[in-house]
Amino acid sequence: MLTKALFKTFLIAVACAFTIHAQTPDSLVLNVTVTNEKGMLSRGLRLESFAITVDKQPQKILSLSDQEVPASIGILIDDSGSQYVAPSDGLSLPGKLRPALERFLKLSNPANEYFVVTFNSEVQLVQDWTTDPQAVIDTLDTLKFKKLTAMFDAMTLALDKVKTGRNSKRVLLLISDGSDTNSRKSGFKQVRDKLKASDVVLYCIGANVALYPAGSVNYRWNLNDDVEKLAELSVASGGRAFFTKNLSEPLASNQVFELIALELRAHYQLVIAPDPPGAKAKFRKIKIEAKQGTERLTARTRLWYYR
Repeated sequence: MLTKALFKTFLIAVACAFTIHAQTPDSLVLNVTVTNEKGMLSRGLRLESFAITVDKQPQKILSLSDQEVPASIGILIDDSGSQYVAPSDGLSLPGKLRPALERFLKLSNPANEYFVVTFNSEVQLVQDWTTDPQAVIDTLDTLKFKKLTAMFDAMTLALDKVKTGRNSKRVLLLISDGSDTNSRKSGFKQVRDKLKASDVVLYCIGANVALYPAGSVNYRWNLNDDVEKLAELSVASGGRAFFTKNLSEPLASNQVFELIALELRAHYQLVIAPDPPGAKAKFRKIKIEAKQGTERLTARTRLWYYR
């Protein structure tokens, strides 16, 4: 008869064996967000609640976890001239952005790590990897809001940098109006393909986009070319894009930053093992669905992987 200690050791060994089986070199880990018809996060789903196809071929889901895991997060802040907003109440835009970013950090997993990149005509890593929220907040004091915008160069640097993080979940948070006027090394296509081939989740906050009354957050909008590109990049990664007329409006910015923080903590992680690829590597299309009884759910994850 097994003693309690031996039985516990046996269970741990079985769990470890399952984990090793589930995450083979050919397996793919998907970070998945599920919401209901009201846009609220849906928790407590089982493995059989999900259906996944790759290039229209049904996939077996090897494992599912709804346990929260920490993330490695890069925060990219556009401090070019197009982001400048003259203060109407004596408080600068960094001062108004500070409470929203503080809210994001407070609601996020305490084990997260962060780096911060700012960009105008040049791209700067102003804060390397840190777990100190205050170090992230202090970077707001470096913002200049001058010169042109090298957004795609900043995104390329950040996509490489985030892969050096210690956590398996990788996220970029981009704060910009989406207008690139000075990138020298990268363009939209290069960034799009690099993002599609990665497992990085991108969230975009389009600041100072005059689309609808200040103080509101709209999920259906008429987009210009710049923010359309941000929306396309976000959706392809399994993230989201939000656009506000003025990021300094407390209602808009606080709501967006809070939503992103909570969503990152509510990801499901699904593991699949797609069939070995053919001789030629290519982008492969992922489609995911979720259901629970008669409730209509929306599941989001990366739309592509490259193999």
